Amino acid sequence: MSHHIGLNFYKFIFTFVWLFLPIKVAYSQETASEHNIQEHTIRVNQIRNLSTNASALYPIYSPTTSQETQYFHIGQALETPNLSQQKPESVIEDNESWRFKIQPTLLIPFRVRGEVQIDGVFDFSGLENLNLSDVGFRGINIAEFLPSGVTTNDAQLGTIFPQGSAFSSIEYDLDFSDITGLDSVLRLSGRFEASKGPVILIFDAQYTRVKTGGDVTLEANNITTRNNRTIDLNLEVDVESEFVFKNGFFDLAASYRLVDTGKGKEIKNYPILFFEPIAGVRLGFFDIDVELDPGPDISVDEFYAEPLLGGRLGLQASERVTFAVRGDVSGLDIGINPTDLTWNLVAGLEWMLSKTFELRLAYLLEEINADDGDIKVDGDVLSNTGDFDFFNQEQGIWVGFGFHF
Repeated sequence: MSHHIGLNFYKFIFTFVWLFLPIKVAYSQETASEHNIQEHTIRVNQIRNLSTNASALYPIYSPTTSQETQYFHIGQALETPNLSQQKPESVIEDNESWRFKIQPTLLIPFRVRGEVQIDGVFDFSGLENLNLSDVGFRGINIAEFLPSGVTTNDAQLGTIFPQGSAFSSIEYDLDFSDITGLDSVLRLSGRFEASKGPVILIFDAQYTRVKTGGDVTLEANNITTRNNRTIDLNLEVDVESEFVFKNGFFDLAASYRLVDTGKGKEIKNYPILFFEPIAGVRLGFFDIDVELDPGPDISVDEFYAEPLLGGRLGLQASERVTFAVRGDVSGLDIGINPTDLTWNLVAGLEWMLSKTFELRLAYLLEEINADDGDIKVDGDVLSNTGDFDFFNQEQGIWVGFGFHF
């Protein structure tokens, strides 16, 4: 295990350097250009001050000597309106034109945990491959568990079908040492923003895949023979399982900078506090696959559409650095096949490396809870009169690179 962790650590360091090297070069070039512009501006202001002083020395009469003429012409040539009393051209352009940002993101998971549970009555009578007269409940010898008064002949007169839970529950809890590659946990996401003034349009997408395995408890409580005789077994057996969870969603939302302590000020005084409420709709799906050995393959899938509410609170410390917290909530049994509750919380740093590139480092905590879906056993949809419950929670370092244009 330590060998895999060390190898993944070096891979992470190599990828980090490979991604940051071109950004660092672009940042250095743009920083040098900005430094030259600042030096040029300082020199122009010095000459402008000199010309202002010259005009103050000769406010009433025309120049007579060559030296006075020289100062007079310098003052006339550089006499311009005070730029501090005008809005910078870049600010005017930002307020009047659309700005765009593309931000791919990746989660480095520290912990992923969850549980899937199905409790109810299922009808297996249409599945011929669940013939228990020969092999029991996929490997369980029914004859060994028959209660007193029930003969083996009764149990083997024909096909016996269990009436009860297909399985009880599967729990998983993966920490950083268990997540050794993308085969265990994969989470990809990205965001596109279009903003004009205080208005922000948000298009957010995410895909998560979790794969794990372990022991699961099978239950065959009540079975019925061909002659409609009911047998109460109260049987529980642990078998091996493989569990795969997939979840994806697409958010369409709008936001508005409702609070901005730097709005309307000619010179920005940092820090600047801002708040942006978020409202929209979330379209998503989840797919759960459980392979039991021995036992059937059980799956649950569902598509959902539900309202989304959230907000973003930030503190801009300087022109380049911003600290922000963003969160949203969806579901609450409102919508089309909605989840019980889906929420996420992101808190961290936004750093403008240049006018084009942005780095985002944050800690993410996200959870989905659901209790509705189409339950299938070996590919066939079954009628479920019981409950299906599922939740998945992820947390870790959230890394994003933004491209502004």
